Amino acid sequence: MSAIPADPSLTLGNFVSIERIRHLQDIAEALRPEDEANDDLQSLIVSNYRFQIIKSSISSMEIPGDGMGKLNAEIDKLKDEMADAAILYAKATVAAANKVEELEQKFGQTTISAKPESPIDFSSVDIKKFPLSSDSMKFDIQYFKNDVNDQSNEAHSSNISNFIAKSDSAPGMGTNTSGKKHSSINKMVTTQTSNHKIDGTLVITANCTHRMADIIAPVVLDPVKLLSAWNATYPNDYLSSAPMSMYNIMKGYEKQKNEEDKLYLLTGCIRASS
Repeated sequence: MSAIPADPSLTLGNFVSIERIRHLQDIAEALRPEDEANDDLQSLIVSNYRFQIIKSSISSMEIPGDGMGKLNAEIDKLKDEMADAAILYAKATVAAANKVEELEQKFGQTTISAKPESPIDFSSVDIKKFPLSSDSMKFDIQYFKNDVNDQSNEAHSSNISNFIAKSDSAPGMGTNTSGKKHSSINKMVTTQTSNHKIDGTLVITANCTHRMADIIAPVVLDPVKLLSAWNATYPNDYLSSAPMSMYNIMKGYEKQKNEEDKLYLLTGCIRASS
């Protein structure tokens, strides 16, 4: 299960770079085959569990004819499909990882960015919550057996922390946050396995989206900051602050040099957690 692509420069009330939005869309599209392959595999795994329960429930019953044999044959076919789906998932994961790495290298780093000051007059606006999105939750569960004869406590903790880091890492966010979490989990599990006798660890991860969106309403702009932001972003399409020049622009007597030049503000966002 891949995490939601993210960019630390996308903050509520600040300017938005369309190139960064398109970059996240490209990453999401690159991850789509992996997610679809994982969904197919998980569906087959759940079906296999259900059939095993059904088989266990009716095994003591006197099924006439070759009913149990036919059921076992269908379960074997399902296991073959699971193996094929697992292979496709592995191939999709490798392909997605290579594609995302290519996109990240092409776009460059996103951890540090600079942009003009937000023109929003925050003293005159409110941040309100509206149900514009939807609640969703996606689980991933893995059991790690701690075989004291075959592996050390450090190996057990490393397996767990690597699994959580893979489930929780968001493309575009860099490695700093995930690295700290990886180290913290590794240390915690190592401490527990060193001080206690642990047969295994069940790890449950979840990625969630939340229904309530944060919206800036009403949007009140500071004209001086807005003009400064425009001139800083488009120095070749400079707008004068002289009253007569601003009047001519308002009346349409003066046209901007490039009609494609625009400023984008992030005035609403939905939240996700993991």
